[in-house]
Amino acid sequence: MQDEQMKDFIEPSRLDSAVKGLKTAFNIDTPDAINKLVGGGSTASMWKITVKNHPYVLRLMGLDQPIADRRVQVICAQYGARLGIAPQCYYADAENGILIMDYIHSAEVTKEIIFNQMPALLAKLHDSEKMPEAYCVIFPYMSDFIGKMITKTPSKKIIEYYKTIQDIMLILVKHRQLASCHNDLNSENILYDGKQIYLIDFEAAGTEDPYFDLATVCQQNCFDTEEELLFLEKYMTRKPNALEIAKLALMKQVSYCYHALHFFDHAYSAGMMSYHGEVPTFQQWYEGRKQGKYSYETTQDLILYAMVVLNQSLEEMAQPTFKEAMLLLETS
Repeated sequence: MQDEQMKDFIEPSRLDSAVKGLKTAFNIDTPDAINKLVGGGSTASMWKITVKNHPYVLRLMGLDQPIADRRVQVICAQYGARLGIAPQCYYADAENGILIMDYIHSAEVTKEIIFNQMPALLAKLHDSEKMPEAYCVIFPYMSDFIGKMITKTPSKKIIEYYKTIQDIMLILVKHRQLASCHNDLNSENILYDGKQIYLIDFEAAGTEDPYFDLATVCQQNCFDTEEELLFLEKYMTRKPNALEIAKLALMKQVSYCYHALHFFDHAYSAGMMSYHGEVPTFQQWYEGRKQGKYSYETTQDLILYAMVVLNQSLEEMAQPTFKEAMLLLETS
């Protein structure tokens, strides 16, 4: 019999599937405790459940996602678990959008932890057997997204920015290589248990260019030029050449745009088409986010972050070194 506790938390349409998952994984109808988990930008609902004093995560994927998307997400999450870079999975049902996995008691994920552990983790992921093709492959997905946003965006400056990113992507396509990738390495999707980091939320995972993962880690953690070079060297276990350094520089702008597109789109959908307040630098936002000064809770928060990302990308693209990187890749 289903416990009232489960009925109080899980919506009726998902309850039977959730109970089936618990029954299959642990031979129980209800956990000892259940608490809603908040945070992150996923459409999934997540719950911390306790079974025999062990914590797990019950993830209810958004059923608005096509089943093909959910299947890829399940395969990639299970694959990450087998590699030891993602939480262990105990139950998966793509059709009903259910995942049950280990709960990671996460400590603060510092820049130093990312710098020291992420290169080897990504090398392990990228060098592994190929995941299935991502449901939304980053490059064609972004190309379509940019086309749609150009028609919605009121700012000529932002439209010109999108067109520049399209030019960058045309150059990068010639140098694109495919491997197993996470494709959404924002800070919300990286956990640290005090010993090692884990990746979560494999909604966007699948085959893509590894430089997209590398670029996202660099920009999300506010690495400076020297740190980027050392990060790339740690990842490759050798010194990167000029072409590899240039590719990272260009892919960073694609990663910035990936985030700007989503946050502008969310803000536009909520009726906010522009931001008129003071916009901090990316470094200021990064430090402020760690101190709790900035969040993703309101529409104003969303468009502010989009402006922060946009300005940082424009600043980097204005540098002579970026123009040199463009020329190098374009002529190689």
